[in-house]
Amino acid sequence: MTKETGASCKKCGSIVVAILLIANIVLSALAYFYAYKNYDLEIIKTGGKENFEILNEYYKSEAYISEVSASLAGINGETPTGDIASVGETATLDQASIQALKNTSKVLGDPDATITIIEFGDVNCSFCQRQIAQDRTIQTVMANNSDVNVIYKNMALRGSVPQSQVIECVGAQTDVDTYYSFMEAVYGASDISVENLIALSETFGADTAEVQACVDEERFTDLINTHIAEGNSFGFNGTPTSIIINNDTGEYEMINGAYPVDEFERVIAALTA
Repeated sequence: MTKETGASCKKCGSIVVAILLIANIVLSALAYFYAYKNYDLEIIKTGGKENFEILNEYYKSEAYISEVSASLAGINGETPTGDIASVGETATLDQASIQALKNTSKVLGDPDATITIIEFGDVNCSFCQRQIAQDRTIQTVMANNSDVNVIYKNMALRGSVPQSQVIECVGAQTDVDTYYSFMEAVYGASDISVENLIALSETFGADTAEVQACVDEERFTDLINTHIAEGNSFGFNGTPTSIIINNDTGEYEMINGAYPVDEFERVIAALTA
């Protein structure tokens, strides 16, 4: 082999290595792009990056498996029947199903209002905290619309069953307005430990010793499981999720995520047109 031939072979080898290196970089970039896009879609579906990361970890946990099993085993009331609406679409519930949903929650506002907003929330969900306690979206919608009432459901998917117990135990001692005011305060609290929430309940007129006994005995486990099962029946697993129902027609639309007041106003206008 001549020196020229050897040099040529080395040059060819270098070119091949360079091509393989470039190809590897391109393939890696493509793989990252598609993985990122898929990740981005999952974030959108769960209402944001923080929700997605929390859900991703929680769905792997024994706590999640245990709670879902309990929710399916512990149902003691009716769950909605009828069409299931995807986000942005309208479906219909029968009157018995609408009433069943109201029977397992406290109704805030005029019980005979045309529109009911069912708010599924989780105390450990940062987007729920924002919507309920910071932006006060649902409260603003109610203030803007006299023909709207609200019911709250404990969609306790992130280990927040004890906090949900506190909310319901306080509600058992107080009137509807106080129940909703306390629930809002829970979502706005910087410390959501059970001990702190029980202490907080005293400022709302609750007997803290009775609240503690109620929580210790887990008196509202069946109700919380029913709320979770009701949420599951609508085909979603992220919070906050709002079901907006026209009580006269049974038509409803689902809003999945912490949307602004304008989106709720749009849905209400569409359902009452």
